[in-house]
Amino acid sequence: MQTTIKKEFPALLEGGFHERTLSQVLEEFVMAFPDSTSRPQLMEALTVVVHCLQDEQIEGHIWLDGSFLTAKVDPEDIDFILVAASSIYDEGTERQREIMDSLIDGDYWDVPLNCDTNVLFVLPEDVGDSTNPVKYWTDRFGLTMLEHAPKGIVKISLGRSEDDDDVSG
Repeated sequence: MQTTIKKEFPALLEGGFHERTLSQVLEEFVMAFPDSTSRPQLMEALTVVVHCLQDEQIEGHIWLDGSFLTAKVDPEDIDFILVAASSIYDEGTERQREIMDSLIDGDYWDVPLNCDTNVLFVLPEDVGDSTNPVKYWTDRFGLTMLEHAPKGIVKISLGRSEDDDDVSG
């Protein structure tokens, strides 16, 4: 079976983490592309998710990745993960767990998300371990697919988490 290789577009950010607010993401990755038909809808979906997480007091970060952070005028989707302490899920409310589960299975949202989402639950013992899931996602989001060149990851803070300083350096 032949694998189709997607064209990679130039990354808009240098390697590493780049803290942004939703307003800054809108300005930098949507308004800067006035001819895009997909970016406004992708931003709307991201905004719905972020506001839902904030309304339910789910703390952590959203890490953005994918063609939304490249020069591609009309990305098909927006890739992101919620990075949160495992205790938020384990000790959270049923509604908080339902929302976090929906980022894995996509069965919750009122708008078409067109998002490739996931959740990274961080255990205290994972931080600093070179085989930990944080490193996996940092490498996956922080390197281009074809050349494995460094690219930026946008990080949107949802609130103070006990692992804030440890999760992304």
